[in-house]
Amino acid sequence: MAKSNIADGKIARPLDGFWRATLIKILPDWITPDGLSLLRLILIPAVLLAFAFGNFLLAVILFALAALLDSVDGALARQRNIHTSWGLIIDPLADKLLIMMTILYLALIFPAPWLILAVFGLETLQLLGAALVLSISSRPTLKASIFGKTKMLLVSVTVVLIFLWLIINWSWLLALTIICLWLTIILQAMTCLHYLYRLAKK
Repeated sequence: MAKSNIADGKIARPLDGFWRATLIKILPDWITPDGLSLLRLILIPAVLLAFAFGNFLLAVILFALAALLDSVDGALARQRNIHTSWGLIIDPLADKLLIMMTILYLALIFPAPWLILAVFGLETLQLLGAALVLSISSRPTLKASIFGKTKMLLVSVTVVLIFLWLIINWSWLLALTIICLWLTIILQAMTCLHYLYRLAKK
């Protein structure tokens, strides 16, 4: 599981404690972190379909569920000490696909689509850049950073805000969303610079 590494565990520790004291206590043994990641992948087309049919309330509920499962599967992996090679692939894949596919859809109706497309484009460039660097070097994959985790959290909150704006159409929600998008772009730049700094130190 990608989130079961040490650095990621330190970042997610406060949430881990909450999930251990609540949900993880009642989860049966047959529910695995990889299974939750797979469920997140299944939820992606469900979110997009709800959005396509104009059911924004259902879309935001499904999106929030998938985002919460992202936290739960990491906590479960650390709690039960479950690490699989399959999880190293499916967990970050579910993260990126959920965020990137959803914001790409939202760009179709958002008043400032260029901001959303900038977030999408920068995220894509980061993924391609990291893949290129790692493919031409023998260095191992870098662990999650506080900038990257904060960025993903901010993007998730921004998506929820956009859906809420679509549902209740409050102007202050739109203004808050635009602020969050700008903050996301800044965090993306910081994440990239921090990644290059850590890569140079290896």
